[in-house]
Amino acid sequence: MLKKSLQCIKSLRLSMGLMILLIPVIMAGNLLPQTGRVSPAAIQEWQQAHPLVGKAVLVGGFHHVYTSWWFLCIFSCLFLNMALVTWDLARTTLVKARGLHRYSHEAVSYFTLDETAFSRERLDRFEAVLRGRGYVLKQGTDEIYGRKGWLGIWGGTILHLGLVVLLVGALISGLSRFNGYMELGAGQEVPENDQAYAQKNKGIFFPGHLQDVTLRLDGTEEHRNGKMNIVTSAVAVMDHKSGEEVHKTLTMNDPLYFHGLKMYQSDFVGPAALFVVTSPGAPESVAGYVNLQSRNGSNAIFSLPGTPFQAKIDYHAADRSLEMEVHDRNEVVYKGPIAIGQTLKADDFLIRLEAVNKWTGLLVVYDRAVPVIFTGFILAILGIAVMGLFDPREIWARRVSRDGTDILEIVGWGRWRNMFLDEFHDMKEKLG
Repeated sequence: MLKKSLQCIKSLRLSMGLMILLIPVIMAGNLLPQTGRVSPAAIQEWQQAHPLVGKAVLVGGFHHVYTSWWFLCIFSCLFLNMALVTWDLARTTLVKARGLHRYSHEAVSYFTLDETAFSRERLDRFEAVLRGRGYVLKQGTDEIYGRKGWLGIWGGTILHLGLVVLLVGALISGLSRFNGYMELGAGQEVPENDQAYAQKNKGIFFPGHLQDVTLRLDGTEEHRNGKMNIVTSAVAVMDHKSGEEVHKTLTMNDPLYFHGLKMYQSDFVGPAALFVVTSPGAPESVAGYVNLQSRNGSNAIFSLPGTPFQAKIDYHAADRSLEMEVHDRNEVVYKGPIAIGQTLKADDFLIRLEAVNKWTGLLVVYDRAVPVIFTGFILAILGIAVMGLFDPREIWARRVSRDGTDILEIVGWGRWRNMFLDEFHDMKEKLG
C-alpha cells in the first residue's frame, strides 16, 4: 500500500498536472490586485468595477494568492513529488557513476555497436583507439569499459535538486513573507510597524517587523524623459538602535535594501494633506497625511486621523484651494473652505491643516526565502550547464560465448545517440 502511494506521489502525471494547475494560479496572482501590494483605494476601485468577480476573489483567497492555504498545499504536493523523483534519480545516477549498472538490469539500456570474432589483438587495438578518443578505461579479464564526459550524468540530478530547493524557497516565502503598502507625504516619518501600513499581507509564520526602525519620505519629484513620465521618491531608513541610516532615490524596479527589508516605489497619485489634531486632554499630535486625489477624481473621502470623524475634501490643483466637510456620523460638523495653517474646531477636537505636500505610495517587502530561492535557481542553471557542456558516453567491449564461438561484443550509450554513433563509426574505421 505504501509503495503504491509513493509511486502515485512521484508519478510524472501528478507533477505535470500540478504544474499545469499552477499556471492559471500564478497568472491570477500577477493579474489580480493583491493585498499588501497595491493601495486599498486601488483594490476597492477594482472590486467596485468587477463586483461578481471581486466577491469570488475574496471568497477564494485570490486577493492573497501566494499566502493562501490552497496555494501552499499545491506547492507542498509538488515539492514532495519532486523530492521523491530527485531521490530516485540521485540513487540511479550514483550507481551509473560507479559503472555498476553494467552488471545489473540497466545494462539492457545499452545499444549494440558491433559483434565480431574475438581476438586478443583486436581487443588491444580497440583499447588504443579508445585512449586516443579520450576515454577513461577500466580493464578486466577479456573486457574493456570506457567512458568520457561523465560529469554530464549528474546534470539532471543537479537540475532536479535545484527545483526542489526552489520549491522549498517558495514554501518558506508563502509561510513567512510580508507585503505592506503605506502612503507617505513629503517630510513624513513613520515607525516601521503594523500600524504604519494602509494595507498588509503576511504569512502565518511571519515573526514580526524590524525594531527601532523609522521610514521617512524626504521628497518626490515628477519629470518627463522624452515621452515617459518619470517619478522618483527620495527615502531614508533609520535604525535608531545602531545609528545606521540609509538614503536612496527610488525609481521603478530599483528598491532600497535594508536588513532584509525591500522598499519599492509603488504608487503616486497626487498631493496629500497633513493634519495636526489636538484631542481633549492630550497635546497636539501629527495625525498623518491623507491622499487628496483618488483615481476617480479630486474628491477624497477618508477617516480623519486621530478623530472619530469622517471627512471629505475637494482639492483644486489650479489654485491649491480646498473645501472640506467633516461628519460625525450623519451630522455635519464643519463645511467650508480650509487653508493651510487654518484650525477648525469639531466638538472638543482642534484640527489644523498643517501642509499640503507631494505624496507617494511605498511597498515594503520582507522575504526571508530569497537566499534559498536564489540557491535553487543557481543549482538549476548549473544542472542545465552541466548537461549542455558534458556529453556522457560509455563503451563496453567484452568477450562472450555464443554457440561455442567466442565473440567480441561492443555495446555503448551516449546522451546524443546520433553523435555517439558517428564517433563510433570513425573509431571502427581506425580499428579496421
